[in-house]
Parts: sequence; structure tokens; C-alpha cells
Amino acid sequence: MKDGKMMCMMDGKTMPMEKDMTMKNGTICMVNGECVMKDGKKMQMKEGQCMDMNGKMDNCAKMHKDMKTSSHKKTHKNHMAMTYSCPMHSEVMSDKAGKCPKCGMDLVEK
Repeated sequence: MKDGKMMCMMDGKTMPMEKDMTMKNGTICMVNGECVMKDGKKMQMKEGQCMDMNGKMDNCAKMHKDMKTSSHKKTHKNHMAMTYSCPMHSEVMSDKAGKCPKCGMDLVEK
């Protein structure tokens, strides 16, 4: 969360989330900062909190530092994030191919 808005990383840039996102672990995060875990438990993201695509919570500054100091180098092509979404549920997004947790359809590359 930054300035009361959920943020996401796209192509290496931080920008406001435009639609709800589903993390790899089934957690759904809404643009208003509310997250619903796979077990139905709800939580509200607070200023400075981050969640990676695996659904792991941490402090944003620590996550960004860890990303910058990563010991393995990525090529520019590999560094660019791919986004996949469900054709029937546009709010379901992932950074890898898979199945929609709502309907089971294959996620398609955007």
C-alpha cells in the first residue's frame, strides 16, 4: 500500500492496481487493500505493507531491497513480467500460466 492505494509491479515499475488480483496461494487482493485468504479470512493491507505473488506478507522496503540485491542476474527478457488472466474472470491474474481458481479455465497470457 502506498498513499492508501494498492500497488503492483509491472515490467519492473510500481503502479496502482487497476483490478483485483489473485495470488498463487489463492489469496485475492482488491484495489482497496482488502485481501481475502483462500480459507475466507479477511485482512486489510496497511501503508508500507507488501504481498508478493506467492501471498507472502512483508515490509515493502525490505522486499524491494531483496529484489535489488539478488545475487543472480536476469536478462532483460526474463526480467519482464508476464501476466496471465482468466477469460471469464478478468480480476483473476497471475504471473504464470495455470487454472482459474473460480472456474478452472486456463489462464491466458495478456
